[in-house]
Amino acid sequence: MIKITQGPVVRTFPDNMLADICLEFAGGGYTSKQTIAAMTMQDALTRDGTVSLRRNGGQVVITMGADHAND
Repeated sequence: MIKITQGPVVRTFPDNMLADICLEFAGGGYTSKQTIAAMTMQDALTRDGTVSLRRNGGQVVITMGADHAND
């Protein structure tokens, strides 16, 4: 399960949405820079289990379920 938290708002998504979520937060994957950022974010999430991003609306924290950390 993927959990996205921004302030008091928490949303959850199934694990199979990981690549799409990373692409969305990286800008959509329209440029090679965005695609690289999405791939790096996905790697960090599967390795560490969490990623924090600064956005205009506040900090966004993306967390993977504990079963994915250190796969």
